[in-house]
Amino acid sequence: MKLSRDKGAAFERDVATRIRERFNLGAKDVYRTPLSGGHPYGDTGDLVMSDAALRAFPFLVECKHVKRWHLGLLLNTPMSELELSYREQARAALARATNRGTRWPMVVVMGDRTPIYCSAPIAAVRHLPLPYIESGDGWRTFVFRDFLARWRNPRPR
Repeated sequence: MKLSRDKGAAFERDVATRIRERFNLGAKDVYRTPLSGGHPYGDTGDLVMSDAALRAFPFLVECKHVKRWHLGLLLNTPMSELELSYREQARAALARATNRGTRWPMVVVMGDRTPIYCSAPIAAVRHLPLPYIESGDGWRTFVFRDFLARWRNPRPR
């Protein structure tokens, strides 16, 4: 179990680094949520985001590094229970989070030897001119690298 936890923590740090680099943010703007919860934004998903980070990237991020995850899980009808549970976890974390501006839930997921993908509600991402997979639950999935490269917040605070 420790190896799995370490792999998940490393993935969360990697996602935080990618967001920081893309939006030219500091280490204190985006970082992995400490397990202790001993900071003011404890119910913020897997990443703590400063106000500056949220202005650029208004998402509550849940990261999942799952050995057996693959893109086909999004194409099943109905969608896999695993993927649906990730989205529900992100929505629930957002509902618990301190309201610090408009935020959307996002799931960032990677399987072994797969690209990193991200999923978010259509209302948050409909303006992006990128290829996507749209599932019947009102979310779209993108390649995370492409999503970060093209993301522009249509409603910055």
